[in-house]
Amino acid sequence: FTNYYAPLILLRARLLDLEELLHIRNRSLRRYGLSPVRDATNEEISQSFWSDQATLGDLAYTRGEALAKRWDTKIKLAHDGQASLDDLMLLLLEEARSEGTRVSGDVVARLVERLYSQGPAEVERFIEAGGYIAPHRDAHGPCAELGETVEAEIFDLGFDGQRTVASGVMTAVDADGPAYRAGLREGQGVVSIDARHPRGDEIFEATVVVDDAGEERKIRYLPTRGTRKVELYVLDEERYREDPAECLEWFGL
Repeated sequence: FTNYYAPLILLRARLLDLEELLHIRNRSLRRYGLSPVRDATNEEISQSFWSDQATLGDLAYTRGEALAKRWDTKIKLAHDGQASLDDLMLLLLEEARSEGTRVSGDVVARLVERLYSQGPAEVERFIEAGGYIAPHRDAHGPCAELGETVEAEIFDLGFDGQRTVASGVMTAVDADGPAYRAGLREGQGVVSIDARHPRGDEIFEATVVVDDAGEERKIRYLPTRGTRKVELYVLDEERYREDPAECLEWFGL
């Protein structure tokens, strides 16, 4: 929940305004929603967190932020604004102090159930299984709503990059994917691969050199498979200007 609380604490300290908070949250939402590994399981993240910081490492934080926003909203709605995600964090702190409990998925699931009955199931659904956490329309209170949609191409090499590099031959080539359409085939010997993960919404051309019957062949293609849309939050500037206190009350101010 690091990415969730960092800007929220700055807002509560009056070091950010609501417009700046939404800008930060929307930037993270884009990274999460358009991530090429968005549906990775928790086990996959755990295995490659340190070796793949740009994608799987980042996903751990952006997915955590998405879940935090969802739970904060669900808890507030379930308790008429008298409880929030803060209460879950305080429960974790209290139990850690009194019983020495260390944070884990099971502990979080057990404690969040006191505040939001669907929480334990969502730990399994969203964190362990990697289900997509869609943005909630009420996640930023009465002065912001989902009102902007961005669309970007989905990154897809079309083959298993790690296994291909390890074995030196094309492995798990998707017959319906971009690599196959470009001419790459299962079992081809690989001389070199030049393929970068996206930077933001920008996807780079991939180049694969294969050994085709003793002759090197260079294949270039755009590693994409369709597009994906993500909704972003828009501030009601007039309402925020007229009554900022009403807008900020949602955030514990």
